Amino acid sequence: MENMQDFLEKLSVIEQTYKEKTYAGDINIFNILFYGHEEVTLHSRFISYLLSSNPVFLEVFVRDVLKIENEKFDTKDCEVIPNEQNKSEYEEIDILIINDKEKQAIIIENKIHAEPSNHDGARTGYVGQLERYYNIITKGEDKNEKKCKYKCDEDKTYVYYLTLYKEPTDETIGELKEKGIFDSKKHKIDYYQIQKWLDLCVDKTDNPFLKTIIQQYLNLVKRITTDNDKALAITNLIAENENYWKKAYEYRQRLY
Repeated sequence: MENMQDFLEKLSVIEQTYKEKTYAGDINIFNILFYGHEEVTLHSRFISYLLSSNPVFLEVFVRDVLKIENEKFDTKDCEVIPNEQNKSEYEEIDILIINDKEKQAIIIENKIHAEPSNHDGARTGYVGQLERYYNIITKGEDKNEKKCKYKCDEDKTYVYYLTLYKEPTDETIGELKEKGIFDSKKHKIDYYQIQKWLDLCVDKTDNPFLKTIIQQYLNLVKRITTDNDKALAITNLIAENENYWKKAYEYRQRLY
């Protein structure tokens, strides 16, 4: 009983901590239309829309979030796919920023809960999801050797992995690790960085409607990242004591 009381007291502290960080009150269009974790239909599309709608948003994202220097990527005359006119991904790439004139490209794979889309049995360089996207862009052909629209230079093509908590597997990365194209320490970005970017976007637009929509999306991102912190905190609590996992199970049984 003592263990249960101790567990409940600590669990209550966690609940109260993250309750205070909940962003609620206002009607949020994203909360109404989505659950909050839809990778393609919500997050990738909205981030891509912002990037394609305003060159300032794109410039800040490339420089401040991705940390790509001016001389290595020219954001002028870029196309971002998907966009408002073209709502489909290019070759299944979640977000593609491409400067066809300079043969430069930025590939962003967005993973929250979905499993990696690796293709076992595909030809060399096309098995892992990240290596496949890189080779589609740099070779100008898909896994079936079909010619694609774009072909960019290998040393001007950058690959990033946007995630809430997932780590890309070795199979997903494939040959990009050995080539020095992808390093998880440098090329994995998280939604906390997206929060900072959205804050900057809010400050850089005078359009009241756009400002409101960005703020609502920012609130949603804060909620899902807070929920993730809460889950990690509870996991760490249970790991503190070998009896806590049993108490957690008992506590859940009482609730349901």
